[in-house]
Amino acid sequence: MSYFSQGLGTHTEMDDESGRRLPAIKVFSRSIEALTSHLFKLLENKSISVKPTEIKWLLTVPAIWDDTAKGFMREAANRVII
Repeated sequence: MSYFSQGLGTHTEMDDESGRRLPAIKVFSRSIEALTSHLFKLLENKSISVKPTEIKWLLTVPAIWDDTAKGFMREAANRVII
């Protein structure tokens, strides 16, 4: 994502490799969801029992991003189902 976020919002779309348009918020939400899922699978494989409520998640974004882009990432993270 470019740090130039003019027009960035929950209705923003992006193209995949085949040119299909997808909602950017869904792409970012699913990416975050995949990372959280991967963590829980790793913990399970190591027989480590951790409840989702026991984890404080921290998502960093580049400082150069403006408040609109940061808010977009916050919204994407809030849409993740754990």
